[in-house]
Amino acid sequence: MYPEPTLIVGLPSNTELLVAPSLSYSLRIGSNGSALPPVSGLQDSGIGLQRMLTDSPWAQQSVELFATFPTGYPAGPTGYSAGAPTYQLSYSIAVPLNARLGASLSAALLVASAGAPSNSVQRYLAFVPSANLSFGASPAMTLLAEDQIGFPSAPHGPTANRVLFGIQQALSPNVVVDVDYETNALPPPGFNQHTTFEAGVTLRL
Repeated sequence: MYPEPTLIVGLPSNTELLVAPSLSYSLRIGSNGSALPPVSGLQDSGIGLQRMLTDSPWAQQSVELFATFPTGYPAGPTGYSAGAPTYQLSYSIAVPLNARLGASLSAALLVASAGAPSNSVQRYLAFVPSANLSFGASPAMTLLAEDQIGFPSAPHGPTANRVLFGIQQALSPNVVVDVDYETNALPPPGFNQHTTFEAGVTLRL
């Protein structure tokens, strides 16, 4: 996806506004006649709110409500938009394990949509838990490892498992860059395992 911008705006009462415009261009290299043919297009846009419940030296907790809207294209079972909104409610907690090692757990309920071959839209409910470990390699560098499970991954679909490893480097108090390696550790039957490399930058305005 090139690029994948997200805007985070601080609001009163420990609340943040999350805005993800439909600017994520995607290019899939598939094969004609397969379940995932070659296609290019834009991802759906989204907006949400995140509220910090507790912010203490021993734990941080937050809840988030996020919705996406069918602004992307192409729509349908092989496109980038199901043609209907999706809604996600999630809870996260982060705790320090020692001076350098931290852990976080999150759980999300997702009301999602998927395109059907008949050009209709199928709704389904998914549960998406994840676990994350972070290690402060230096005052400016953090190593990350995350495992995320989603079940189901589609209407009547199998369980998905996403594994991510990353490095974050603070260049200044206002600029952070990151590089990530991601793989689908549990590909659906009939699909090959795939990996992606991602790079991003976070700017404090």
